[in-house]
Amino acid sequence: MTQTDWRSIPALKPALKLVRKIRFRPLHRAEAPRALREHGTDYGSWPVIKGSLGPESVVYSFGVGEDLSFDLEATALYGCAIDAFDPTPRSLDWVARQDLPATIRVHPYGLAGSSRILRFSPPANEAHVSYFAQDEGSEAGEMIELPVHPLDWFMKELGHTRVDYLKMDIEGSEYEVIADLAKKSLTPTQLCIEFHHGMYSYTDADTNTAVDQLKALGYSLHFVSDSGREYGFHRPDLMA
Repeated sequence: MTQTDWRSIPALKPALKLVRKIRFRPLHRAEAPRALREHGTDYGSWPVIKGSLGPESVVYSFGVGEDLSFDLEATALYGCAIDAFDPTPRSLDWVARQDLPATIRVHPYGLAGSSRILRFSPPANEAHVSYFAQDEGSEAGEMIELPVHPLDWFMKELGHTRVDYLKMDIEGSEYEVIADLAKKSLTPTQLCIEFHHGMYSYTDADTNTAVDQLKALGYSLHFVSDSGREYGFHRPDLMA
């Protein structure tokens, strides 16, 4: 018997949004709203500032899981190539079974604050796909080791001098990535990030610190999802 994904039923979307608003109290609110267009399924959607992407845009999408709906819609609409990344075995097995356009290139690496082999734990629920990073000293059950790199490593390897749009859904590793961006003054024009406060030992304070670091880099917050986890930032001085 196939289990129904209630999030995929269009008629239920307004009710689901209302439930999210009641259940979650966002830590932040959008301070610099822009006209946005969301791409992808209700589960895997991400916003793009209207008029900001085109065929020459450099788009990095970290955290594939088993959902490339954002990437497929964005590459079809804007004509840009998208480099997507996920080192986890289940995700790569799923990708290998997809018939993807040549404009979507999937790389078997994860994003972190430095280049190293990182230990990951599989999800406790077998129905879920996302692995999460573990501290070096952790003995938390079954773990696998996977390669991760910082953003500037990927840019060098792929021959890019800029990133126009960076999406991060990386199960808690976003905090060290943002600290690394701040240290190196790396500033993609748009950032879309899923924060994981309240999960994997990360707290509201960790997300508050990360948002403050991004604001110090010149970012404005233009989007916070109904769940209070997905954020959209942009550098106003880099926008056309």
